[in-house]
Order: sequence, then structure tokens, then C-alpha cells
Amino acid sequence: MAQLSITLWPAKQNIVPHTGEDNPEANPIVMMLPFLTAAIALWLGLTGRRSPCLWLWLLTSIIFAAWCYQHMTGTLSISL
Repeated sequence: MAQLSITLWPAKQNIVPHTGEDNPEANPIVMMLPFLTAAIALWLGLTGRRSPCLWLWLLTSIIFAAWCYQHMTGTLSISL
């Protein structure tokens, strides 16, 4: 019987799409962090822990705003 293996972070996830080279600045957890905090905040809200839920939503929105600013002011490496 075949085994199913699940990996959370593949070994070559930081490959630059247009060159195929490794990007040492890429970090997959950075993009996952706001979604993780939002999911935990949702779970806290559903379990009735209102205060930690609101603080985590505030943290999530701060993370989204910080990375929104980073992505909007960064350079886009594409050739048109």
C-alpha cells in the first residue's frame, strides 16, 4: 500500500519564477503568518474568548498593513 506524505514547507519553495534560481530573501512563513493569526482569532471567537480574539484580530490587521506597505513600495521584477 502506498504511503501518503504531507510536507508543510517544500524544500524548493523559494524559487524565483522567471529565472528558476533560489531567492535567499523569500520566506514562506512570512506570507502565511497573517492567515494563521486570522484563523487562530476566528477559533478564539468561536470558542467564546472575546478579549484574546480581538487582540489577535488587531495584530492580524497590523501585519496585513505592514506587508501591504512593503509590497506596494517594493520593486516588481517582471519584464514587459
